[in-house]
Amino acid sequence: MRDIKIVIGSAGRRTYLVGWFMAALAELGLPGEVIVTENDVTSPSFGLAHRSVWMPPYADPAYAEQMLELFTAERPDLFVPLNDFEIDLLSRGLGSRLEEYCDHVLVPSRQAQRNLSDKLAMSQSLAAAGVTTPRTWLAAELDELRGSVDDPVSEYVVKHRFGSGSSGLRFATPSQLDSAVAGSLAELPAPDNDPVPDLPPAARVVVQQRVPGDEYGVDGVFSLTSPTPALTGVLARRKLRMRAGETDKAVTVDPAPFVETVTRLGDLIGPRGLVDIDIIRTADGAQHVIDINPRFGGGYPFCHAAGANVPLYILQSLRGAADPALLEYRTALTVAKYQDVRVVGELDNVEKGS
Repeated sequence: MRDIKIVIGSAGRRTYLVGWFMAALAELGLPGEVIVTENDVTSPSFGLAHRSVWMPPYADPAYAEQMLELFTAERPDLFVPLNDFEIDLLSRGLGSRLEEYCDHVLVPSRQAQRNLSDKLAMSQSLAAAGVTTPRTWLAAELDELRGSVDDPVSEYVVKHRFGSGSSGLRFATPSQLDSAVAGSLAELPAPDNDPVPDLPPAARVVVQQRVPGDEYGVDGVFSLTSPTPALTGVLARRKLRMRAGETDKAVTVDPAPFVETVTRLGDLIGPRGLVDIDIIRTADGAQHVIDINPRFGGGYPFCHAAGANVPLYILQSLRGAADPALLEYRTALTVAKYQDVRVVGELDNVEKGS
């Protein structure tokens, strides 16, 4: 039997995901390895997998060449990138080139990724598809916003248009909008670390109406092999607390109310593998999609801890058939993240990442 090779890109602090893919290989008794690619050898995930490979930063011109060299040599079965900006770069053509050497590259099409990475485009594309989402304006359009919203007690969400991990996030009443936008503008990334440095600053910050309700993290699990989007499972949890842009504590819930919304999103973006979706559910049950990430998100571990096992499900599907029971989990469980530490190397071995 040929070795199974899984490449996980930019795993960073998500050591648990590396471990779960390694455990899935072991549980299935499959020969193979999990390979982590990282640009920082002091990353917690570097050295944790069966093998770790240093890569230039995704913005470095050498990144594409070295990724192609790795995939040409290794011929992996699956590539699971975890960094939003890396996924955006891969969607611009490199992901398709990697597919010449890898059976399953979990990167969306360029059009889908453009609509996901750009929060203004996402709002427009969702609204056009009939998916409820908060109204969204550019920071440059504050006068238009004030003229189109009559509710004097409305609250707003301010954030970076192309951001990740809640970058530039502010909550504001109408009277606080100007200062909130100014604060978000002050936190825009430097031009050399910005995917859209040529846009004026006021076009790189968006303002959205804040929808009252409970926030849920929802994962859609889609077929790796179907020629059309095929939803195979949904996982859901209600968020209780956030920390640094990620869910820190959540309670698992019945996924059934979210299946229709996730199915419609699948038809819109054509995903493969796992897609992370943030949804506000109002008191009357209406669902407002506020963010979509075509990758394992920071909320998946809550459902994994409750019994779901998407890494094992994905590896089974690579062999042709996966057990649907692997996407089942206990509901009403409160799950919390906590910190851990590990030695990542000795001084002489980590200079390249310092």
